[in-house]
Amino acid sequence: MRLGLLVMSSPMICGTPPTRAICALREIAGQQLKVILLLDNLWCVPGELRRDPRVRLARKPVEPEALLAALSALRIH
Repeated sequence: MRLGLLVMSSPMICGTPPTRAICALREIAGQQLKVILLLDNLWCVPGELRRDPRVRLARKPVEPEALLAALSALRIH
């Protein structure tokens, strides 16, 4: 089984910042794992996530057009 996309809707997973959670999952699933991070506040996103071409950000509540745009940008069909 190959994991190609992770959609996270919380800035923390069990107290773990998203950067650490994404790194840990990429160790298991492969470094090309793409991520859509859904957040209430986009200002708190660390710079390394903003610069990562495999990560897209969307504000909650997510508009369908924003989610489709993120999927398209990551080339998820």
